[in-house]
Amino acid sequence: MGFWLVVLAATANYTVLAATAPLIARAAPDLLGADESASGALVSVASLTGALCMTLVGMAAGRFGPRAVTLVSALVAVLAIGAMVVVFTTPSVAAARVLYGVGNAGITVATTAWVSATSPPGERGRAFGYYGVSVWVGLALGPLLVENVYASRGNVAAWTVLLAVQAVVLVAASSVAAPPRTRTVPSPAAQAPLPQRRGGRAGPVLAVVGAPALVALTAWGAQGVFTTFLVQHLESRGCRRRACSGRRASSSSSRRASSPRGSPSGRCRTASVPSG
Repeated sequence: MGFWLVVLAATANYTVLAATAPLIARAAPDLLGADESASGALVSVASLTGALCMTLVGMAAGRFGPRAVTLVSALVAVLAIGAMVVVFTTPSVAAARVLYGVGNAGITVATTAWVSATSPPGERGRAFGYYGVSVWVGLALGPLLVENVYASRGNVAAWTVLLAVQAVVLVAASSVAAPPRTRTVPSPAAQAPLPQRRGGRAGPVLAVVGAPALVALTAWGAQGVFTTFLVQHLESRGCRRRACSGRRASSSSSRRASSPRGSPSGRCRTASVPSG
């Protein structure tokens, strides 16, 4: 049960992560008058902050345990999302995104370490497979959730919903006991001094993670662009804003009959976006 609560916490975390990018990209021009470059900067500041502090939160997870780091990081993320509900200005959004980047990075690293620490060595592959499902479920749910809420209820309601989802991380993580701490005794071979290598102590690490990191950077970079700006691209191609209820009309032929040929309304139903 504890494993699935950790997966639930990760799912909620990735849902908020995937939702905040398109929400800011939409709300910043609508409510703050920001252009595309400023909106992109407000989106990316959280990712840049997270990238800078991931090594530190990883060290913290090794020292204090993944549960403690998850709880502290979840609290930080809740405060960041709550700030977006209370105040939505360019300086406040930028500050909240920095805070959220720290919290999200801590949750991501700590829950991954938590799964690794609680899974038997022979079952870790399958455990990480289930954990990976949480990533893609969150990436699928987040944009769909905020697009509907923002279009129908407005910006404050959208951030309030994300605040509730982010709080799920805190509740789920606090419901699971901390994994047992094990102290590994290094072998004599591991204690022997290593020959000096080019690049110092970081050289061997970079040699191992360099290629996977490049692949991940390319994949997640493309995913971030799609998640953030896909809706704006569709709108520029003639697809108007709407609340996507997920329900189809009675028939596509009746829509085509009721709409002028070539009209955008034949493809997407127009809906106004509340300003608040």
